Amino acid sequence: MPVLSCILFCRVSTIFSNVARFTPVILRNFVISCLNIPIFFHISCLLILTQYFIFARGFIPRTIFMGEQMMKILVINCSPVRNGATAEIVSIVKKCVEKENTVDTVCIDDFEIKLCKGCRKCNEIAECFQEDDVVKLMKKYDWADRIVSVSPSYWADVPGQFKVFIDRCTPWCNTHVPHAKLASGKKGYVIALRTGSSMLECERVISSIEHFYGHLEIEPCGKLGLCGVEFKENLNGRLEEIKTFCELIKSP
Repeated sequence: MPVLSCILFCRVSTIFSNVARFTPVILRNFVISCLNIPIFFHISCLLILTQYFIFARGFIPRTIFMGEQMMKILVINCSPVRNGATAEIVSIVKKCVEKENTVDTVCIDDFEIKLCKGCRKCNEIAECFQEDDVVKLMKKYDWADRIVSVSPSYWADVPGQFKVFIDRCTPWCNTHVPHAKLASGKKGYVIALRTGSSMLECERVISSIEHFYGHLEIEPCGKLGLCGVEFKENLNGRLEEIKTFCELIKSP
């Protein structure tokens, strides 16, 4: 057994000795062959490999490598229903736009918002005397680069809970001096849905939200109306419409 081990050791040592002796020659021949290939070929290969490992393998997001800024997108469910068709659209939008972006989704029912008293004190001091979650939600608006409002039609307008929120945003209304102000450069999008077949009702919902955007100095940049949608199941044939709209939201 010891003799066999010695023989095996000698054979392995000989192999490694030969590899070590011929390695410089192999490397030299490899380098010479590479030098005979045009330089643009090397550059092309390097770019292809770089793109593969960085983008395809997901090592570095494309937005960072290309110097593009990752967008912050707020998607709000304007309905108090957390698991209905509106919430399902919010979920679809999130999945479509979250790649290489930061997405936050909220439901209007997540926030305690008191009714506006109509006292007009906010016109003088640019803030409401009532203490609730309005400022908390408006901080999310201020954080976002793009705001997507998804609203069902409640009697041909936005749900009451979201209307109360709009009323309480008077301190940020640009028709009053002084007024609170969001960061500039924001873009707003609206998806409206209704049970019936008339697009006019969706347009009224969209108009209310775009009017709200305007007074917050959020630029309305896109709208989508979905008729005949009451339950989640009604969205099965509308996914492509929503995905196409999401491409608009993601566009520079």
